Formats: sequence, structure tokens, C-alpha cells
Amino acid sequence: MVLRMDGGGGLSTAIGLAIVCMLLGSVAVLGAIGWAVTRKKNGVAGAALGVALGALVGIGAVYFTFYTEDYPGAHAPGTRLDFEVPEGFSHDWVVLIENPEAPDAIVWSEDPPVGRVRVPRSGVARLQSLARVQREYPEGVVLGRWSGHAEGRDEREPIAELGGSVWMYRFRASNALTEPDLGSMSDAQLTTRIRELESR
Repeated sequence: MVLRMDGGGGLSTAIGLAIVCMLLGSVAVLGAIGWAVTRKKNGVAGAALGVALGALVGIGAVYFTFYTEDYPGAHAPGTRLDFEVPEGFSHDWVVLIENPEAPDAIVWSEDPPVGRVRVPRSGVARLQSLARVQREYPEGVVLGRWSGHAEGRDEREPIAELGGSVWMYRFRASNALTEPDLGSMSDAQLTTRIRELESR
């Protein structure tokens, strides 16, 4: 299975819109109910009470949807991966492969939550765990490079030939790539391409 997602900026925008809709929706619905129930006595007071309750319900919904890890696929707005790349790095993609036996791991710091990844010249980093990446969908940033923010992101389920799950961050627009589009490849094609990159 291939799960395609927009870049980090697009994801943040979508999350922001979802939060606004959840808040406004609960306020509007409960405000209207409060006014309808009490309009014969004091509709304004009923509407105000409904708005207050709606705000509380909306805040609770936002919290349990986006800010707790009990919710499957919960997002943590602001989570970021900083990719440390060698001088002269020019790949369109950074590829992360989960391999429990790999010597390297993502180094996380908190407040704000940022993970640091050393990326070899091949652009392929094998890491001990991608669990937090899979849970929080962090934005990807190449440090010290033009257009440092990822334009897009692809996730693959574990590919046996590569040893585990694969996450790919694209750092050029899809119509401006200077090398093969990894996101459009089949698992077999992707495996071949990654092996080519790692053999250089």
C-alpha cells in the first residue's frame, strides 16, 4: 500500500482547518439548540449557554483528536525532522528505512519536538525505529539547503527486500525533479533504486 500525503505545510494547514471547523461546528450546533429550547423564555441566554457548552465540547474534541496518543494516527502539530546532510548534497529525496539492527537512530528533543537525522551522501538513512515518525507525521527540513522544507512525503508498508518500513521526503516540486520520482515507483522499482543509491 502507498499512502501519499502533501508536504508539511499542507498537512499543517489541513490540521488547522480541521480544528477551526470542529470548534465552530460545535459552537454553532449547541448555540442553535440552546436558542431553540429556550427561545420562548430567554432565547439569548439559552444561545449563550449553548455557545459556551459548544466551545467546551469543541476544545475537548480537538484535544482528544490531535493532542493525545490514544487516538490512532494522532498528529502532533509542530513535530519536525531536521536532516543533516553532507556538503554538496543534491538529491531530490531523503529516504528513511526502518531497521532495528541499524547503528543510527533519530535523536529527539522536546519543546518543540524535533528529531535529528544524519543522512549519508546516498540520501538513504537506515534507522533503528520510525515509530514516532509513523505516529506524528513530522515535517521534514534539510538544514542549510535551498528550499529546505519538504514538498511532499510518501509512506510505504514494510518492504521485505529493504528490511522494513520506508518513509520518503521530497524536496522539489513533482514537476521539477532532477532524478527519478521515487513516489511513483512500485515496491520492486523502489528497492532497485535504493540499492543503486546505497551502492554508490
